[in-house]
Amino acid sequence: LYEVITDFRWILLVLFPILYAGYYTWIGGDFMFSRFYLPILPLISVWTEQEILYLIQSHSKHKKTAYLILYSIPILILLRWDIYKGLSLPVVSGIADENQVYKRESMERIRNEILPWRKHFEKSKVRVAFAGSECFLIYYLNPILAIETETGLTDPIIARTEFKDLERVGHGKSIPLQYLKERNIHLILYSNGLPEKTEYNEFLTGNFSTPWRILTYSPSVMKELLKIPSFHAVDFESYLDTYRYEYR
Repeated sequence: LYEVITDFRWILLVLFPILYAGYYTWIGGDFMFSRFYLPILPLISVWTEQEILYLIQSHSKHKKTAYLILYSIPILILLRWDIYKGLSLPVVSGIADENQVYKRESMERIRNEILPWRKHFEKSKVRVAFAGSECFLIYYLNPILAIETETGLTDPIIARTEFKDLERVGHGKSIPLQYLKERNIHLILYSNGLPEKTEYNEFLTGNFSTPWRILTYSPSVMKELLKIPSFHAVDFESYLDTYRYEYR
């Protein structure tokens, strides 16, 4: 007689990828959301390897199929078609090959420039909206809330909206400013589709970027952010006092 020991760890190996993938599938979106499946690829690779090994060892009639799958994987990877090959600028229909655009040297330079800003962004509790190309800013500055506006990667409501720009596959969501106001967004960081410039809504960042836009003014937020020497914005309280004085 012997005791059969049951190992239930396989349940975690199976359930976690299924639940994880199911959650992001439920959120919706488009091919841009495929990046969220990357964390479970190692587990799926283990599944594939185990199944191929099982077919080869246990079922002789399926060996040809197993070998076909085994050899097809590296061949398909090698046959990848690079649509950016030969282009002077790696951009097609407004979509860039980020690996060629965001070089390590330039990203390290930007990181070193903006890291001193982080404490002010965290302390101010600023809430920002940004486009996908500004995601590195969000990573290093760590604001309390950041809403990605082009694809909806951080917001299920935006993810489910219809595309405004059909040429940029996976990009170009139509985001009403009213929704960002409802989320109490203070600053809009992206450079395309900004609200119309006024005398009081520009947020200047020196030589770092084109001006951002102030969407919701908060005295405490602005006071903290303007401690950064290169940042400049209108003192809205003083502006309002001047306006009232001139037009009363």
